[in-house]
Amino acid sequence: MTLSSNLAIQTENLGKKYKLKSSESWALKNINLNIETGSALGIIGPNGAGKSTLLKILSGLTKPTSGSYKYRGSLTSLLEVGTGFHPDLSGIENIYLSAALNGMTRKKIRERVDQIIDFSGISSDYINQPIKHYSSGMKVRLGFAVAAHVNADILVVDEVLAVGDFSFQEKCMRSMEFQMHEEGRTVLFVSHNLYTLQKLCPQAIFLDKSELIQIGNSKDVCESYIGQTLDRSNYVELEKREDRGGSGKIRINKLEWTPKLLQTGKKAVLTIGYQAKEKLEDMNIKISINGSDGRFLTPLSMHSSNFRPESMPNNGELTVNIENIPWMKGNYFIDVRVIEKGIVCDDLRIASKFQVHGGTFIEGGDEFNSTKNGVFIPHVWSI
Repeated sequence: MTLSSNLAIQTENLGKKYKLKSSESWALKNINLNIETGSALGIIGPNGAGKSTLLKILSGLTKPTSGSYKYRGSLTSLLEVGTGFHPDLSGIENIYLSAALNGMTRKKIRERVDQIIDFSGISSDYINQPIKHYSSGMKVRLGFAVAAHVNADILVVDEVLAVGDFSFQEKCMRSMEFQMHEEGRTVLFVSHNLYTLQKLCPQAIFLDKSELIQIGNSKDVCESYIGQTLDRSNYVELEKREDRGGSGKIRINKLEWTPKLLQTGKKAVLTIGYQAKEKLEDMNIKISINGSDGRFLTPLSMHSSNFRPESMPNNGELTVNIENIPWMKGNYFIDVRVIEKGIVCDDLRIASKFQVHGGTFIEGGDEFNSTKNGVFIPHVWSI
């Protein structure tokens, strides 16, 4: 394969097959891509679509079963939390280890180590401690800080940035934008946050069931992905959806609004049904309300409301009571994740959709309406 002068990455019929006990499964099939130097490509698709497999192949973490790929220059990746770190080494020792593995000389690392630590935001109390004592968010911050300072030609980033806090995510986005526009770095970015992905990546690809479904303008590709997934949710019962992640110990089987007609400013109840294999302890259900453009709007979770039952039956229902619906007139969809004792048991994106009709918060006030999804903030005017 000969790489054209304007391309950073090229793949030809790239595929990966895994052998199971009694069968074979293709995690990726016939992927053909031409990614230009200095561009940002978003990669979207449901759980199990092949996104992470594609990145692992390009990063050299696994070999393809079929086809070939080539890239120009150096490549660094930020995939699973803590990838490339040694748990018994301190934060600063892992900076030297990770940067060296990415081709930086010891002299260059010494010159940049203070910048890396500052970018990560990890305090002096922790930077000299073994990273096995770090939280997931701290590991991500350190990993991205190293990746942002190794001057690789290509940066590959998986969904791990979702672990960090919002301010750090914004810092990472600004860093990637600067490296693309000012330094000509090529970025491959996997994210379920479609709004963020569209902001960073002019182009995107949509993977589903191991195959490339669509490539093009990121807005168009995201709309196709949302539309196809919502269509799937219309004809497949929630508990039968297969495009979900997690251990499988718990499965959400019901998301239902009361009343059926939702209006801005009015009361509503969301009923959440679940089923599990055994009695549950320290369970947390996390709901994300997203706008029709993929913009994350509202988090709803048991723990953020300080609702922390010690145990739950293996099958049951919970309700979320909303006194005044804060969302503008429009279409919305729900992502849902269930965690028990810190382990993700169910992770279903675009689990269901719902529509909010116009309404008022204040008697006599104008209808709360907009051409874009949004949220009402209670406020008082005076003169």
